[in-house]
Amino acid sequence: MSEATRNTVSGGAYVGTAVQAGAIHTLHLHAPLPALAAPTPRQLARPVVPFVDRTRDEALIRDVLDRHVYPVVLIVGPGGIGKTALAERILRERSAPADAILAADLHAGSIGGPARPEAVLARWLRALGRPGPWLDLEDSVAQWRSATADGTVAVLLDNADSAHQVRPLLPAAGTAVVTSRALLADLVLDGAVHHQLGPLPEPAAVELLRHLAGGRLGGEAGLQRVAADCGGKPLPLRLAALRPQAPPSAPPAHGGSQLPSRAIDMDVITVHFDASYSLVSSPARDLLRAAGTIPLTQFDTGVMAAVLDADAARVRESIAELRAAGLLIGEPGERWTGLVPGPESRGAAADLAIDLDRPALRAEQVRRALEAILAYAGQVERILTPHHRTDLTRTFQLVDPASLADPITDENAAHAWLEWADGQVETALAAAVEHDHTDLQWQLVHALWPLWHHHRDYRQWLAALAIAERAARISGNPLAHLEILNNHGVALRGVGRFEDAIAKFRASQQLAAEIGDDRARAQNSNAIGSTLERTGRRDEAEPYLTEALELRTALGDVRGCALTRLLLARCAAARGEHAEALELLDAARIDLLAEGDALNAAGALANKGRVLAGDGQFELAQSALLMALAEAEECRARGWVARCHLWMADIAREQGATALEADRLERALDAHGFDPVTRVEVEARLAAVRAVRGDADA
Repeated sequence: MSEATRNTVSGGAYVGTAVQAGAIHTLHLHAPLPALAAPTPRQLARPVVPFVDRTRDEALIRDVLDRHVYPVVLIVGPGGIGKTALAERILRERSAPADAILAADLHAGSIGGPARPEAVLARWLRALGRPGPWLDLEDSVAQWRSATADGTVAVLLDNADSAHQVRPLLPAAGTAVVTSRALLADLVLDGAVHHQLGPLPEPAAVELLRHLAGGRLGGEAGLQRVAADCGGKPLPLRLAALRPQAPPSAPPAHGGSQLPSRAIDMDVITVHFDASYSLVSSPARDLLRAAGTIPLTQFDTGVMAAVLDADAARVRESIAELRAAGLLIGEPGERWTGLVPGPESRGAAADLAIDLDRPALRAEQVRRALEAILAYAGQVERILTPHHRTDLTRTFQLVDPASLADPITDENAAHAWLEWADGQVETALAAAVEHDHTDLQWQLVHALWPLWHHHRDYRQWLAALAIAERAARISGNPLAHLEILNNHGVALRGVGRFEDAIAKFRASQQLAAEIGDDRARAQNSNAIGSTLERTGRRDEAEPYLTEALELRTALGDVRGCALTRLLLARCAAARGEHAEALELLDAARIDLLAEGDALNAAGALANKGRVLAGDGQFELAQSALLMALAEAEECRARGWVARCHLWMADIAREQGATALEADRLERALDAHGFDPVTRVEVEARLAAVRAVRGDADA
């Protein structure tokens, strides 16, 4: 560029986008659209109506909350006694409109075991705008406590299994209400105050029934009888009011056979299931039994239509019928539904299936459920990670992926599906192992790449990969095995286990060489080179990257070549060859834009800014980084947003602008785009900068 056409930007601080151009004839600058503020999370369910005669309990609990600075209340009682409704009512009325209220079902006694604290924290931190990833539970707890230190977050920990499960989920400040069937005596060590919740007195129980059922249960004597049968428990009372009423002469709806006999002291949920089951339609009964069979706590019309091999419209009707009968939860229009919460509901549905369905049918339904998940995961994979390798075999023995009801067709639906899958994947994989579906074990883990890539729950990912790697190895499919090995390396690299990651990449590369898969050879050479470059071993990295570039060039993989050039540019810059690095980055950016990869094109521009800064061209570097930042924000590329701020912090450090350096480091961390290892490094650097400035407590 000649001096006559050179543009410079100076002044040390920048807001917006800098434009480098030659002659400018007409230039329109528009203020960016204001970002929509994320809503304050308030995750409580819709209020239970009517809410009767808990005045004394409310007063006692509110007194505890008012007297303690950081109150923790544990509401203890049997299932169906009304613990959750009372806890939600208190939190809803106590919290200010600006306060966040986070809620989680901790799944004591559920099919997949109690909820993992790190999984709950991952969802909560995402809701608070801190999406991670985290190294481990200790790391996520530290972030959680930082996020809740101002006392504006209240939490409901419902259906808790143990004090060990609850403890990491308690906020650093603010209110916590826990519900459990067990006493959880160890929570006393955390300052918890226990409140034992008993049944409703008979007048309140009758009042609730009268409001819900009107005259359907008979006169006053009928209401009193049902109230006594339900033991004054609000949930059984509500279910009794919902229960369909059979005509006096109606025969059993299950074809004349008698339901299995039940113990007289059986849980009321099971009694409700038995009483309601015979009064719903045959398709609805089939669906209810299937819900007790498949390894999912929630499902939608598409999954259940695949499980039952039934028409989607009829499945929707059955779901609506079972919801109206109080056997499934959810509202009309909601995609996901499930059995009434509590282990007894699943046990009752599973018992019905065991008693009335053949073992072969139940096994087939499990396989169908897993194949449906695999099919939906493939749809999400194509939308969110279109460059992920999808030419591997996907085994569909029973489900036709092209015929799924309610397919996933856009990004919003894809992300919503991932939120659902996050809570189902462990039980689904466990079922695939239990039923010896080796093919589905590795296929599910591979197809769920968008879940691992976006949510980055490394503990869950690594556990899943251990299952998948074994399954892929014994499947005899070398392409599947090498692909899972590569994915395993990516996950290990994400938690800083670099040598273990390189070992996985090399094993994958060896398999690729054996079967002559040059695409996989290039992928693994690039991965090894990237990992070595990440650890500063650039002399070792360059031969691998050069090999990857040659293979990708021969394959005509334009995008792959561009990504490898990004890494080679970093190596060149580290040698001080800035002109070579800039040439590689410019070529990579041109190809990435031509391939429609705006996200990595922004990354190429960001790397250019970093190289210019390393060459002492701070003004041009700042301009490039600001332009890259704008592009990365448009792509929602948190990783590149974080790096743009980090590299602008480097410029500020070189210029002695300590306050600006601290600001950029804070913005880099706020983007939540780093892997756990890098985030820890940046946090340490920010702490050191603050200490130098004398505002370490800021």
